[in-house]
Amino acid sequence: MAGDSRQEEPNLTDPSSGEELFPQNESALDPEAQPEADWNEEDETDDEEEEERTSPITLALIGAVAVALLAFLVWLYLPVITVWVGAARTPTPQLALPTFTPRPTRTPTITLTPTIPPTATNTPYAPSAYSINSQELQPPLPWLPASVIILDDDRAVTPSPDYINPAWSPSSAISTQLPAIVISEPYHTTFGLGSATWQMDVPLKPGLYELFVSDTLYSSSGALTFTVGLGGQELKPITGRQRVEFWTTSGTPPQVEDLWHSIGLYRIEQDGLLSVSTAWDTRDEFTGPVAIDRVLIVPQPEQNSDLISRIPADRIKYIIDDSQAVFEGIDFLLPVSDQVAWNGEYEKIINTASDVKIVWELQDSVPVSTYEVAVFIPEIQGNAVVTYRLLANGVELPRADGAPLVTSAQGKWPGGQWVLLGSWEIPRIYEPRVRLSLQMDIPANTPGEAAADAVIFMTTPPPPEE
Repeated sequence: MAGDSRQEEPNLTDPSSGEELFPQNESALDPEAQPEADWNEEDETDDEEEEERTSPITLALIGAVAVALLAFLVWLYLPVITVWVGAARTPTPQLALPTFTPRPTRTPTITLTPTIPPTATNTPYAPSAYSINSQELQPPLPWLPASVIILDDDRAVTPSPDYINPAWSPSSAISTQLPAIVISEPYHTTFGLGSATWQMDVPLKPGLYELFVSDTLYSSSGALTFTVGLGGQELKPITGRQRVEFWTTSGTPPQVEDLWHSIGLYRIEQDGLLSVSTAWDTRDEFTGPVAIDRVLIVPQPEQNSDLISRIPADRIKYIIDDSQAVFEGIDFLLPVSDQVAWNGEYEKIINTASDVKIVWELQDSVPVSTYEVAVFIPEIQGNAVVTYRLLANGVELPRADGAPLVTSAQGKWPGGQWVLLGSWEIPRIYEPRVRLSLQMDIPANTPGEAAADAVIFMTTPPPPEE
């Protein structure tokens, strides 16, 4: 049938002859004679044959997966395996694990901006217990620095012998013997052989300092040479000398009050305690006693260092400022402090209507020698014509070139300038020491500006040591 999906059984006979193409025995052709097929056995045989055909491939795949998995596990746990193998191979003692102690939880600090290191202050050095306001100083200085340091005889001095030695007498004993004498500043005095050393309590800030020693109205006489040290090293003065001739009431000029004598300007550049020392031989009624009182330390403005650096260093120099000068013939002075000047200030004279005389005189006498003299002219419209003259003990001396007067237009110097006036040779009749002064004259009705600031006396060459 056309709708029957089963296939027809194959025809095993030749249609033309009706004979079999391939003769078979009857048993083979007889269905009933054929034994019943064992289909289960055939299925098992087929499964076994199929299993025999597929098992090598499956085993290969399983083996490959197993090897890959094993390799991955070995790689993953290699550190642990290494420890196990090492532990099994080498029985090393097991290290104790550190014990962690719980700490308090810190509150984190959030810094929004970088931490700026502290900036050094302008005064990193400890203040001295000996520092005082300069307005309290007696006798006063002709100018007023911000503060000064006083090394007193009862706190900052090491005397030899000690004050308990009978060779020493306190100044109060003089007041007891002479009730009319008033001694406002106590001191100690002696005729005996001795020495004294003043010493700072703290290091000084690096800078320029001028040192002074006190000359008491009573009990000071003769001469003393002072030595300045810093941390055990001796310092030499930049200006001035370390030898002091003490004044007396019977001298010329006579002493009428306590005085300060400069023993020079000194530059402090390193840490160390500053000290000032002196020594003397036995005195008598002719040479007079030694009085040990105070040493004064005065800081200098920084610009003074700059002005000194413009002066030859191989000279002995004495500087006197306009604050120590005497002005005559002028009713009005214009102090100027906004320009470079010695001690930070100078006096300006403008269009004077009368004769003006200004005299700078060294307080202490100096050795007889040849001196060059210079004046510092700040930055002004210095078109006034002025004259200068040098005096020795009040007597005018001609210059070394014979010129009696020095006439000069002060000039215009940006930043200020030392102006050399010339050289003067002091006659030997003034030996051994002479008091020098410089006089500046401005004629009446002189137009323009003139300045009065510092004057410097310089030895050429330096005189021998005294």
